[in-house]
Amino acid sequence: MAKRFMVWFGVAVCLALPLAVVPGCAAPSFQIFFMNVGDYPVVSVLVVPADAQDWGPERLEEAVPADGSVLLQDRFATGAVYAVAVVFDVAPETVEGDLKVLTTQVDTSALNEGYVTLWAALRRDGGNGAGYDYGLPE
Repeated sequence: MAKRFMVWFGVAVCLALPLAVVPGCAAPSFQIFFMNVGDYPVVSVLVVPADAQDWGPERLEEAVPADGSVLLQDRFATGAVYAVAVVFDVAPETVEGDLKVLTTQVDTSALNEGYVTLWAALRRDGGNGAGYDYGLPE
């Protein structure tokens, strides 16, 4: 019995090992294209699994101006739900700034492309919101 187990274990390892080293066999992933469609610069974007205990690392390399966009360099695993925090600076002309946060979630369970377009808006007229679409904007 033990010998049979060792044989099957050896076969399983031999079959799985090439998959681990072959490029392109990694878990499916995607990137986020972020669009600031608001009136204020975005100074921070945080993206973590929805069940994470903290907000994790900063995802922006530099602030995204009003009506600006950027492709985040990080890759994220598909098939998960992510919590997202977008931080706007509503007083960028001051040293201290005045930070306002919008939060949303991104559900990638139905994602079949390599990109998600995340958008966020904080407007002077109070029209605020954040959301996402699968794929890149057209």
